[in-house]
This record gives sequence, structure tokens and C-alpha cells, in this order.
Amino acid sequence: EKSGLKLVNILDGNVASYEKRKEILDLPNILPPANCEVFIKAFSNAEFVITDSFHGTAFSIIFRKPFLSIINSGRGAERFYDLLGRLNLIDRLSTSSKNILRDEKFLKEIDYTETDKIIAAEKEKAINWLKNALEVPITTKAEEARNIPVAYNLCVGCGACTGVCPTNALYMKRDVNGYNCAEIDRSKCIDCGKCDNICPVKEEYKRDNNKNPKLYEFIANDEKILFDSSSGGIFTLIAEQFLNGDYVAGCAWNSDFTAAEHIMIDKLEDLPKLQKSKYMQSDVKNIFSEVKERLNNGKKVLFTGCPCQVAGLYKFLGKEYDNLFTIDLFCAQSPSPLFYQKYLEESFGGKQIEDYAFRYKKNPNNLWTHDCVTVTVTGEDMKVRNTSNDAFQQLYHKYIMMPVHCEKCKFCNTPRVGDISIGDFWWISKRDTELPENYKKGISAVVINNAKGQEMFDEIPEAVAYKKEVPLDYLGGNGRLFFNVGKRISPPERDLFYKIVMREPFLVVTEKCLRARDNRMKDAKIKELEGQVNMQNETLNKFKELAEGI
Repeated sequence: EKSGLKLVNILDGNVASYEKRKEILDLPNILPPANCEVFIKAFSNAEFVITDSFHGTAFSIIFRKPFLSIINSGRGAERFYDLLGRLNLIDRLSTSSKNILRDEKFLKEIDYTETDKIIAAEKEKAINWLKNALEVPITTKAEEARNIPVAYNLCVGCGACTGVCPTNALYMKRDVNGYNCAEIDRSKCIDCGKCDNICPVKEEYKRDNNKNPKLYEFIANDEKILFDSSSGGIFTLIAEQFLNGDYVAGCAWNSDFTAAEHIMIDKLEDLPKLQKSKYMQSDVKNIFSEVKERLNNGKKVLFTGCPCQVAGLYKFLGKEYDNLFTIDLFCAQSPSPLFYQKYLEESFGGKQIEDYAFRYKKNPNNLWTHDCVTVTVTGEDMKVRNTSNDAFQQLYHKYIMMPVHCEKCKFCNTPRVGDISIGDFWWISKRDTELPENYKKGISAVVINNAKGQEMFDEIPEAVAYKKEVPLDYLGGNGRLFFNVGKRISPPERDLFYKIVMREPFLVVTEKCLRARDNRMKDAKIKELEGQVNMQNETLNKFKELAEGI
């Protein structure tokens, strides 16, 4: 009536209700059910638009038409406020169709000059966002965008964030490859930010530990301790100091030897559960809360684990405790227990595992080695396996199962996070020619990071162990203390492994990865030899030129 324009009406696109709504509304010039072409053509030809549709509002702006938007609160009023407020067109919005009868401002033309500038800036932001999203590796989930403390392939699974979440919105869940990762229930999240602040990867835990710590060779004199330990027995002798009324937390097998988990012990007879290596990610469960409870009750606690787990504990506690003592391990990598379970199922036919021990020291000499394991299944004799016949060992020691979060470890260099750091003292015989005769039964590398660590170490009587301080550079690359921190140390076959491991049998995956590795190494050797031949030919040609000159 005000503009004198012809009135054309579009109902919604619901064909089934079209005739009924057309009859009820009884409006002039109702178009047929509006498909995309009809809808766009109508907006393109219009001289003015009145709409209660968000998309109608958007197309009015796209075609630079004068328009009036009436909020359809039943279908999302927030969209109208967001779009028109962002584009400085909020004055084109009405909360009721009745208001337009009293306000002629809606008939005014719209100057789209400023609106176009805003749209151009918003478009650039959107394009940059999309480019960034496309460049993120396919293995990265959306958790980081949803305010999870850290991207899932960098999450170390320490569980510190779940322990401080005030609404229990965070919980630990195994991902597709079996790694423990933080998951979030957005309906419970209140965006308090506590998870961000406590994550040891995102907000790395810093301690005033020595950047140039003392290093010791260590060998327990007790033959049984040596045999029951992966290397020189340092953990056992320190842990014994606490098992007289206090507590030790560390990594143990679960009841059926199919996964590793952190437990708390207070009895000496339970110490064997925590001895020996477990080459996989352990489930920390509620161990941080258990440690905190014991500390608050005045008990001493020795916590041992990978350095990321030790850092997670400190972040969870939020303060230093005089009665907390920690040992971190030269762990190198902690593959998924799911890979180990697939290996067990195929290698031993699903039989009940009664015992599994990494780092077995073979009788009669109890020789110290990295790749010997023993497996006992129900009704059968113990089997001894190594990298010549064991798929898990073959992949583990070639870093083919290495998780990204281990490769990107922020805790393996100095200063370390634990009071003491321990591991095998590999290659020490090449640096120290005055080792005792029993070093071949296992020798530990012990790094003393602070006064607490020195206190624990000094409590071990000289009579029960061989202790010798040596230069820190004797470690070499052991434990990645100085080298390859945050850099890729896994081979290219690691990518192949993760691509196929969940859809093919473990033994088949192992065969394919090892064959790919062999082919790569053969190709590298051929190229090396070809390079040597080319150099020899170049040298020979130079001699020929000299001879001809003479």
C-alpha cells in the first residue's frame, strides 16, 4: 500500500502442506512451491522484501535489496540479531508484524557501502579459517576447537584435566587406536578454563630442577633384585625405603596381563607388581586422587611413571608437597595397549595369559638385553621370544608403533620433572672401561635432578649397590635427554602402520611394515653404493685427465 508495488508471496518449501497453507492465508499472487530457482529469481527481481525467513534476510542482503525482517522466534531469533547486528543493519529488524504499520523507516533505501566492507572482512576471516582447517592433519580431531586442553594426538592421557573439572564434563576415553584421551561433554562444560590451565602439555609444568644434573652408574648387589629388574635395580632399592608404613605408586599389569595400569601399594610383597618394564601406555585411572589423599594424610608417597605422567601429577596437585617423591623414566615411547592386545590374540590364539614379562634376563647368566620376553599361557610351558620371532618386539624397537605425543614429548630433556630419572645405561661399556663384572646382568643410569632426589639416592647403603658418578655426556642419546627432543624419530613405516593397523591382522601389518622398511633400507644402500661408484668414477676420470696432460 505504501510503495504501490505488486505483492508476490512465497510460502515455505513444504510441498505436502502447500495447498492447506495457501487456503488458510488467502494471499494474492502466491507462487508455486518454491524450489531453489523460484526462490532466488523472486529475490533477484524484487524491489522490496518483507521476510520472516533468515535465509530470506541473507538473500535480500546478497542482492542488495531494501528489506524488512520480522523475527520468527520459533525458528531461531538469535540468527537475525547476529547477522543484522554484525552488518550494522539491525534497524531493518522488527519484533512483530504489527510494528511495521506504525513505522515508515523500513521504506527507506539502504546504503550498502559500509555493509559491503564488513562482508568483505568477514569473508576473508572465513576463508582463512577454512584454509587453516584444511591444512590440519587428518588425524587431528575437533576437540581442540571445542576447548579440550590439547589436540587428541598430543594428549598424553595423564587425566589431570578430568580430576579438576568441577562439573565432570571431562572424562578419559580410548580413541580409535586405543590411546587414553580426554573427551568432553559439552552439555556439562561451563568454560571455566581449569582444564586449559592444568594440562601439562598445553601449560607445561616447570620445576627448578638442575639443568646439568649428576649422573650415576648403578647396580644392585642382590642377584634376585637384578634378575627381577629390567636393568640395575635402582627402582627396587628406592621403593623399599617407602614400604614401611608409606606408599609407592607405579605401573603394573592388570589381572589378565592384557594392559598396564597405575596402582598404589604399601606392602613389600606387592613390589614385584611394579618391577620390570611394560612397553605400552598405562591407564592412570584415579591414581592422582589417591596420591593426593595419602599426601594430605601426612603419608610419604613415591610416584613413578613416564615424565608426562609425573608432570600431570604435579599439575593436578597444584603445589609442592614435602612428602611427595617422584621418579620419571627414560621411556622413549608408550604404544597403545590395543596394539598389544591384537598381538596377544593372534600370537597366542586367544589363550589365557598367566604371565608376561618384558626384559627377561635369561638363565643361567641373567644376561641384560632389551628385546627378550617370556610368555606363559594356561597349560603350556613358558615361551621365550625376542625380535627374531616376536611381532610386538620387532615393531616396538624400530619405533614403528610410536605415538605422535611421544615423538613430540616436551618432558624428556633437561631439566627433568622428577626428583630422579632412571633408565638403562645402554652403551656404557664403550665409555667406561672399569665396570664391575656383573654389569652384563643390568646397569641403571640414574640422574639426580634435585635435593630430594639426592636424599633418596643417598639412603641406599653403599654395601647393597655399586654407585659411581660419571660425566653427564656418558648418556649420549639415551632417553632422548639431549637429542631429538620434539623431532620425528619414527621411521616412515610408522605412518603405514597407523593407516592399516585397525583394519588388518596385527601379524599382517607387522609383515607389511617390516617389508616396507627392508625395501627402504635396500634402496638407501643402493643409492649409497651408487654414490660411492660415482665418486670413484669421478676420481678415476680426474687421474686420466692428469695422465693425458703429463
